[in-house]
Amino acid sequence: MSVFEVIGLGTFQNIADIEAMAEGDRNAFLTKRAKDLWDNGTFQENSGGGVRGTTRLLNLLPMARDFMRP
Repeated sequence: MSVFEVIGLGTFQNIADIEAMAEGDRNAFLTKRAKDLWDNGTFQENSGGGVRGTTRLLNLLPMARDFMRP
């Protein structure tokens, strides 16, 4: 769920720039960012079992815009 929250919100916030990319570049960008998210320290600390939903959202949603900016 955490991956969807970050990728979904960040994509929405950057949709004009992402849609302006060539289709192949856009697909590669989205795939790479989804994979890179798993290595992000903030994401690792605030996702997974034992992290309350309110804490997860409070810490992950603010990073979404910059993380998904092309």
